[in-house]
Amino acid sequence: MASNTTVLIVVTALAVLVLAIALVVAAYKTHSPRRHVTDGRIDERAADDALRLRGEQGLAEEDAASVQAAEATSKMKSARTHRCNNTRTPIAVKRPPPLIH
Repeated sequence: MASNTTVLIVVTALAVLVLAIALVVAAYKTHSPRRHVTDGRIDERAADDALRLRGEQGLAEEDAASVQAAEATSKMKSARTHRCNNTRTPIAVKRPPPLIH
């Protein structure tokens, strides 16, 4: 009876060991593909983000160029207005005040 019990314990231990190895192998096989799929998604997201940022940078450069053009136009109009106002000053402003002794 002791040998039957010993054989039963050894067979049960081997069965548990085989089941544990099968469980580890199954877990490894199902875990690996998900990791690679996630890596691909991260690469796609990074590429999409880089493309979006390049587009935003282009828009920012266009906005900066339009602001510079508006500033140049404003300065040009200001210079014209200042030049026109300087040529039409009243006579009283051109004369120096009389000297009182």
